[in-house]
Amino acid sequence: MRSKTQSAQARHRSVTAIKAAALELFAHKGYHHTSISDIAREAGISKGLMYNYFNSKEELLTSIVNDAMNSGEDILQVLEDPSLDPRLVLTQLARQSVAMVKSNLHYWKLITSLAFQTEAMKSLEVLLKNQRERNIKLAVSLFERMGSQTPLEDAYLFGATMDGIFVYYMVLEDDFPVDDIANHFINQFFTSKQQHS
Repeated sequence: MRSKTQSAQARHRSVTAIKAAALELFAHKGYHHTSISDIAREAGISKGLMYNYFNSKEELLTSIVNDAMNSGEDILQVLEDPSLDPRLVLTQLARQSVAMVKSNLHYWKLITSLAFQTEAMKSLEVLLKNQRERNIKLAVSLFERMGSQTPLEDAYLFGATMDGIFVYYMVLEDDFPVDDIANHFINQFFTSKQQHS
């Protein structure tokens, strides 16, 4: 008879395998064209066991996206500390985000591919909107503390440029000097802000 610890470990292994299989299939076949049976087969479990862990494909997708958002939570919490220099916070945010993507590039490629699947994202609209609004609000407060006259625009520009850097890195991988480009962008961004302040 298995102990509670062994059962919990087995459950964790199964859930991890299911999520990994689902993410691969969603990315390569598309969310719409991936069935629960496909995911169970890829994960090496029965369809019935699959339903012990997730009631639906939508619930599984939500769990995958929540994992991705939670992986950046430690980075975002730094943004909420009002005692830190906002330039330092944004610099750390950019560098830690680059490190996070570099540490698991394949995973982030798959997550990013989901963002372009309209049907998949529709069921997550509220969750993603809330996260986006929180991120922008935090970034705006940092730019306000820096004395920006256009904090909302600066927040969007900073985020969109970092996203672009990540996409280039995902496509070009080692042919793209992601650390150097991120550092160059940060330096250029703050130099430009100082010249216009």
